[in-house]
Amino acid sequence: MGREMELRRVPPAEYEQTLEVREEDSSEHSGPGVLSVLHSLLRGRYHWAIMLALLGGALGAAAGYLLPPANYRSPGLIRVKPTVAPILYQNERNGMIYAVDINGTATPYPLGIYPEDFDLIPPDQDLYCTAYEDLGGAILKIPRAYFADYVGQLLITQAGEHMQSAALYIVRWDGGPVVSVRIPYPTGFSGHFEQVTFAPVSLPPLP
Repeated sequence: MGREMELRRVPPAEYEQTLEVREEDSSEHSGPGVLSVLHSLLRGRYHWAIMLALLGGALGAAAGYLLPPANYRSPGLIRVKPTVAPILYQNERNGMIYAVDINGTATPYPLGIYPEDFDLIPPDQDLYCTAYEDLGGAILKIPRAYFADYVGQLLITQAGEHMQSAALYIVRWDGGPVVSVRIPYPTGFSGHFEQVTFAPVSLPPLP
């Protein structure tokens, strides 16, 4: 006697219900949550866990406040090379000015000036010049106001003793000497400068 099997069509509503039941059954077999695991480990000792957490936080804050700050060091080498300004040297006969550096190297500057003296222009001082020969040894004065815009620059005296006209030159240093102003000897006289100097006194004109 054979065994008979009957196949029947399941309605869609019944099929969806079956799937929903299976999904609910699968969620019931999932593992315990994190809170459940912690609860089982602590076994009701929550007050001890809280006290230990507060104690650890207090100890960490105290250590961070009391420990000295960290010092970071990095080795290095700094080489200090001094800078020395060149020394100016005058030559009254060839119209050259020489700048001698720290190594003894002389650099010529042909400015067309035959210098006898170098003077650094100070603030708030008059210039007095010795006029030789025609003016009978008179002292010439240039007021300090004339040099107000040239303080710190160089005053070069060309005496006029070697076939050149006497004059004063205001020279600035811009990588090399550069002439700013030329002050000629008083017109109508053929004398020359002997010496010049700055002084903080202001002498009145002689009668």
